[in-house]
Amino acid sequence: MIEVGEQTGALDQMLNKIGADFYRRGPTSRRRTTSPHGAGDDVGIGGMVRGVAHSMYWPIFDFGAGKSKGT
Repeated sequence: MIEVGEQTGALDQMLNKIGADFYRRGPTSRRRTTSPHGAGDDVGIGGMVRGVAHSMYWPIFDFGAGKSKGT
């Protein structure tokens, strides 16, 4: 939109349209990013990543401690 505004010589009008659009969409996007579901999703995904990393590295650290499953 900025490129079109530059080409037509109406950059100020185009920037006003962009600003009005962002202003109109602002509350919706803020609501989406600050919803309690977003935090819960982050905690859930973090827990899954932690579980995968834990399951991958646990045998390495267990082996390094001198423990063996056979004995």
